[in-house]
Amino acid sequence: MPQNANAGREANLFGHRIAKIVAEELHLEFTGHSSSNQCKGPKGIGVIKSAKEGNAYIGILKTMLPRLDIIYAAIGCDKNTYQVFEVTKNKVEEFKFEPTSKKNKNQWFIKVRDIKKLRPVLKISDTGSTSAKKIMPSKVVHKKEHKQTQNIEKRIQELFESYNNIMDELRDLKVIRSTNNPAGDYGEYLAEHKLGLIQAPKSSKGYDLTDNNGTKYQVKTRRLTRHNKSRQLGGFRDLDEKLFDYCLAIILTEDFILNEMWVISHDIICKYTRDTTRGFQRLVLDGKLLKEIGVKRIF
Repeated sequence: MPQNANAGREANLFGHRIAKIVAEELHLEFTGHSSSNQCKGPKGIGVIKSAKEGNAYIGILKTMLPRLDIIYAAIGCDKNTYQVFEVTKNKVEEFKFEPTSKKNKNQWFIKVRDIKKLRPVLKISDTGSTSAKKIMPSKVVHKKEHKQTQNIEKRIQELFESYNNIMDELRDLKVIRSTNNPAGDYGEYLAEHKLGLIQAPKSSKGYDLTDNNGTKYQVKTRRLTRHNKSRQLGGFRDLDEKLFDYCLAIILTEDFILNEMWVISHDIICKYTRDTTRGFQRLVLDGKLLKEIGVKRIF
């Protein structure tokens, strides 16, 4: 057999062997021609591609790509070990390019280094022979690592579901009004109920609460945590329009307990804010600011 034909046969056997290991571990079902490694699974129609260590690209037939939802790329990281990456349709569109060689004009190429920017979902070992007569693929896969990843992802989903349930209940109790960080809405809730203020309509620009005399208050809330003890308040905008009379600056503990509440006049806010490159002014609730005549701690 000519050398090129032999090398091509060996490459095909290698690709099919790796594809079988990946398919078994990710619970994929082969659907296409026996030579295509096309498959289907929970994430739709896919194809399994492999590249040995040192290979720079993987290739995808242009006629195949439109019907694919995902590419499973097994990339060699040493002699017998491969990391498996899930390359979604969006990432394929981002990474693909047309090769310069005319003989490859029927394919899209994707650089291995781009694929490696993604997070691997699986690690497999292949110690099988490349002989056409005897293929003995090793299925020594890091199952424990893969299962741990699945458990972590499941727990993350459970936590976000709990978070959504908590947010829904806080909205029902009228503690929060939006789907944003709850600290801001909770600060407004505390100021409203502890000071007997009136909630401004959602469409109000530049202020959150008013009193019976029509005085306008903008509320800025900061929650301090063990990971972030910064006392920088949320950004101020359009200060030159004087959209509020006073700022109520609120500091919460990590457990959302009211720790401090300060009332600061508009002119003091203007005096101490500093411009940023992001189009707003910032203010840190500390130092000389807290000693100004127009600043008073009320809680």
